[in-house]
Amino acid sequence: MEYSATSICRFKVETSDRRKWLLLECNRNAVEAKQANASRRLMSSRVLVVDDEVDIQDLVKFNLQAEGYDVIQALTAEDAIRLSSEGKPDLIILDLMLPDLDGISVCEIIKRNEVTSQTPILMLTAWSSMQSRVLGIEAGADDYMSKPFSPKELSMRVQRILAQQAR
Repeated sequence: MEYSATSICRFKVETSDRRKWLLLECNRNAVEAKQANASRRLMSSRVLVVDDEVDIQDLVKFNLQAEGYDVIQALTAEDAIRLSSEGKPDLIILDLMLPDLDGISVCEIIKRNEVTSQTPILMLTAWSSMQSRVLGIEAGADDYMSKPFSPKELSMRVQRILAQQAR
């Protein structure tokens, strides 16, 4: 349920002191309603998880769904590229080691596509060297995490990226 500042701010003015208090309360409630609506939009965001390891996909899906995200999954680069356009994800979590094409190439393809170029990508991979991090960022990734990873940290990064995207 969405709240609007106007529905929260209807009141009858009785005295000037009462009006000041009600205006302050109205402003506080409007800010809270705006924050709740923004949070609700973030939590209903769709995340595409691309990893050829089903256990990793299930772990990520379980934790993101617990946070309220809609999660779609791809096991291959081909599926990832197709779902990045068709599934209209708000964020893509991408592994670098896929069976049919490496994640760097997938990231470049997604970022070159007019439809998907603005979709943020978080790389989640076993490649932890500085060189692979640089390659990921140069390919267009918005963030990079190494495996093994903390599901809580992943959730926090997802939330941060989506909040930045919403601005």
